[in-house]
Amino acid sequence: MTAACGQPQQVLQSGAHGREAQTGDILIRGLRVQGPEGPRLESGTDAPVWLRLLSERGTDTLLAVSSGTAARVEIRWDRACDGTAEVVEHLPLTDEGSRFADAYHLRIVDLNRDVPVGMSIPLTFDFATAPTITMDVPVVPTTEVSVYPSVACAAG
Repeated sequence: MTAACGQPQQVLQSGAHGREAQTGDILIRGLRVQGPEGPRLESGTDAPVWLRLLSERGTDTLLAVSSGTAARVEIRWDRACDGTAEVVEHLPLTDEGSRFADAYHLRIVDLNRDVPVGMSIPLTFDFATAPTITMDVPVVPTTEVSVYPSVACAAG
């Protein structure tokens, strides 16, 4: 476990299914970039980012995610639980046991360099209340990425 330099409220660690962190009351779990079956993500391509966001107490909002390695990072949410995640401006987070659980993900758009599988892409998360946090997110081969059925959508 590593504390982010100068920011004791930010705790970073690696988990079995990606990076994990805490910033303020927000828990980030299972953070990983889905890489290709081949050896690298190529410049100019897009890649999904899988994660879970939980608020320990109260509400917060994920306002934006950015990376110097890509043109932009989209927040995508399957709000209607119809199997189609749409780009949204922000993502509300509650302390209701991750009500939106896994009905959302991120998409890195237009990488500006090749990124080999096993390396990391820096992502910066901006929240309305919790401190901003930057994490190096591992690129995991498609064969090792587990995408579970949506608990949020199955719950109705």
